[in-house]
Order: sequence, then structure tokens, then C-alpha cells
Amino acid sequence: MFLYLRKSLIVSGDYLANCERLNNSVIGYLDRMNVRSEIHANKICFKNIRKNSTDLGENKSDAMKLLREGEIYFSEKSSNEIKISWKINLEYLLFMSVLFGVVVGFIAWFYFGYSLVFGLLLLSSLSVLVYIIGCFLIKEKMNSLIDRILKDNDLLI
Repeated sequence: MFLYLRKSLIVSGDYLANCERLNNSVIGYLDRMNVRSEIHANKICFKNIRKNSTDLGENKSDAMKLLREGEIYFSEKSSNEIKISWKINLEYLLFMSVLFGVVVGFIAWFYFGYSLVFGLLLLSSLSVLVYIIGCFLIKEKMNSLIDRILKDNDLLI
């Protein structure tokens, strides 16, 4: 399951030079976010690797990061326009939303004594709600990342 987003950008100057600047900026931001990234032609692949450590408190927030894996593409739309597209893998979000729904559904069923049907209804509705909220959070995070990169490169109009 993937989330696809696009943005068009009107630029002046050489397409290849602008793409090179964008590639370097994206890689820099991903490095600062401790995300492993690789450049393949006009595509940047990134993957958020969970770090192993002996300190139990160190990885608490790292395990809950929703933005795990994806790709960012740059393509020439016209002579003065660059299309930025990104694809985000949502498998981890789907797993977390279903897990959250299962936990809350079973708590409602066992602890509060609701019927099994109500517990399953609660499980499915909460899973969908958490998934939708997670998609919006991922979309906002990627939009803000791309906007910061464009603003830092004086490409945001």
C-alpha cells in the first residue's frame, strides 16, 4: 500500500542543475532526520532504519515513526517546470492501525463487557480512523519537508 503525492514547480534555469540542487538538499534533510537514502537517476529512495541500542529508552520514539520508507522523483514537465512526486510505503501504518484497533476492541470486549459484535465494530472503525489520521500526518510531513527544501533553494514561488 502506497500514498502518492505530487507537486509542480515553475523554475528558471537548467533542469539538470535544479534537479542536482534538489537532490543534494533532499539527501541533506534526510541525513539530518537519520534516514538512509540513495540516489538512482532521477529518484531518491529513503528508508528509516530503526537503530539497535542497549539503552531501552533511546528507541521509544524511533519505533513509532510513521514515515518509514518511500521514494521521491523529479521529472521535467515542461521547459520551465519540474514535477516532484513522492511515494510513501504505508504497510507499517496499516499494521499499527490494525494493532491499535485490536487492542482497543479486545479491551472493550473483555474489560467493559461489551458484546463481541460491538468489540469487532469498534476494532474496525478505530483501525480505519487511525489509518486515515496517519495518512494525513504523513502527507503533512512530506509536504512540509518538500516546502522547506524548495524554500531553502529559493525555488518556492
